[in-house]
Amino acid sequence: MDIFEIIGPVMISPSGSHTAGVVRLGNLTRNILGEEPRRAKIILYNSFA
Repeated sequence: MDIFEIIGPVMISPSGSHTAGVVRLGNLTRNILGEEPRRAKIILYNSFA
C-alpha cells in the first residue's frame, strides 16, 4: 500500500480533501460490491451537509 492509497489524491480546491475522501469511499464501495451500485441512500453530516 502506498501513501496515495492511505490518504487519497492531492486535490486543489476549497474542498479538495472532502472531494478526495468521497471519491475514495465510492471506489472502496464498488470494490467491495464487485459492481457499480444501482441505488444508494446518502445522508450528509457536519461539514459535508
